[in-house]
Amino acid sequence: MTKDRRGFQYGLEPVLKLKEWEVNDLYQELAGHNATVKEQQAKVDSLAQAIASARTELMKQRQNKALINIDAQRMAHMYMLQMQNQQQQESIQLQEMLQVRDDAQRRLNEVRKFVDNLEKNKEAVAHEFDQEAAKKEYQLSDDNWLQRMHWIKIT
Repeated sequence: MTKDRRGFQYGLEPVLKLKEWEVNDLYQELAGHNATVKEQQAKVDSLAQAIASARTELMKQRQNKALINIDAQRMAHMYMLQMQNQQQQESIQLQEMLQVRDDAQRRLNEVRKFVDNLEKNKEAVAHEFDQEAAKKEYQLSDDNWLQRMHWIKIT
């Protein structure tokens, strides 16, 4: 059974609505950060896979005991070094993106906690309103009963 809360006004309702909007905005921002982190992680993983593949290929050439082509070896090492540098740069970018995402998550948690506290406060205030309304209703009933008892005695 729902209570009749006509006339109930929560003074902090505008603040609650603004904070709820902020929570929605932060959820969208966090979703965007998660998407960019996922893309960046895929780049880093792809580079790691390319480095591992190049390393495996280089080791195969060495194990074949074929004539070692110094120029080819130098090129392979330069390629691997370039790939490792690129992976390191992408990893640094990934860490920065993770930090930004974590900051957004922290802000979201703080605002969400604030909204939860406002909602608890609103419920407490509404409960007080319900109790006050019930008290008034009981007083009105008592007054009506006393008036009826008075009229019964008179008549």
